[in-house]
Amino acid sequence: SERLLTTSLAPAQHGVAVAMTGPSVFSFTAPTSPSRHRTVAAIFEELATPQNKDHIDTARVSDADLGPLLFDRIARFLVSLDVPRGLKALGYKSGDVDELVKGTLPQRRVLDLAREFREHFLPCA
Repeated sequence: SERLLTTSLAPAQHGVAVAMTGPSVFSFTAPTSPSRHRTVAAIFEELATPQNKDHIDTARVSDADLGPLLFDRIARFLVSLDVPRGLKALGYKSGDVDELVKGTLPQRRVLDLAREFREHFLPCA
């Protein structure tokens, strides 16, 4: 069962929290399944408005460069939707980081569900 953390900080709405962390999460998990992440990167290039396209051929991007490319494409997409970027945009301060981290640790289920992540980064898990 998942433990809930009592905190004095106002929580971010779930969708906003997922959107804010999405670029970093996809960048981090890209090495676990480059073909899937390459597909996602191509989709975000297709969704981009003409002024936001980077015109990089996703198929020619190395696996090592795929995470940063995907991060940039997702982040640009979120900016085009006016999704806040960064903790400061949500009203948090640097002094809030420790408490925010404590609140995320019980949410390990996301990593536990990612089989490729476990196999790639946590071989003993």
